[in-house]
Formats: sequence, C-alpha cells, structure tokens
Amino acid sequence: MRRILRLSLREAGFNVRFARNDADARRQLTERLPDVLIADIDMPSTDGPHLLAWLDDTWPSRAFPVVFITARARTPDQPLLDATNTLLLEKPFSVRRLLQELSERLNPVPSQPEVASDRTNAGNP
Repeated sequence: MRRILRLSLREAGFNVRFARNDADARRQLTERLPDVLIADIDMPSTDGPHLLAWLDDTWPSRAFPVVFITARARTPDQPLLDATNTLLLEKPFSVRRLLQELSERLNPVPSQPEVASDRTNAGNP
C-alpha cells in the first residue's frame, strides 16, 4: 500500500515523505510541516486521536488536513474529525478517492457569487 500511495501521490505532484513510526513522524513534523498528513489510525506506539491531540497542541492553528486510514470497522468520533480538518478512510480505499478528497481540502472551491435572475440586471452588482 505504501508503494502505491507513494507513486500515486508523487504522480499527482506531492512531495512524499514516510515515517517509520510515531517518533519519526513527530521529528519530521517539527522539521517541516506538510501540506497534508496521512497516517494509519492504529499505529504501534500511538493512535490517531493521540497524534491529532499532539498536532493540535503543537500547532493550534494548523492549516494542513489530516487523513487517517483504518482497517477497522468502527465509528469514529465524527465531530472531532470534522472540527480538526480530518478525514477517515476505511481500507480498502481507492487512491482516486484519496486524491479527490485531498484536492477538495487543499484547493477548496470558492463560493460562487449570486447570479441575477433577471437578465436585465445581469452584470449589475
């Protein structure tokens, strides 16, 4: 899975770095913040909620989204995920969906201006 993610993300223009474990991830994050963080929610030395708490304590105004991947069928704390710009993808997932989600989170579509319903007013503010 790592190899497929690496190739797909690089092909989509992302600079990809992998961490061996939680400590390595934290070290890399303190050296350079990513545009997006993708992690398994169940890591050997920590879990997603603990990593998320550390991220939010360390960078309270972080702008980068977090994507957690899981093989477990469990109900996540959706309000926590929503409030922290976090997505949960259940395995198996498509790389296409991941790239679509990243595109939406990194390049949000600006709200469209209202369109005048009367053609005579079109173009007038």
